Amino acid sequence: MLLDKKIHRVLLNPKIFQQSTSKQHLIHLVQQYLVKGYKNYRLLRIEDGFAICKQEDE
Repeated sequence: MLLDKKIHRVLLNPKIFQQSTSKQHLIHLVQQYLVKGYKNYRLLRIEDGFAICKQEDE
């Protein structure tokens, strides 16, 4: 099986988890975080303090 080199794990700031009030709010906060520092990254899932993202082509 080939590894997709466009999949990345982004370490999330623990404050994001403290600020979130629900799962949907957490997803929203993570997406905002990614827009600021990780352009062209699309959130796939959140697991173990990391955002699992796919890097999109420009």
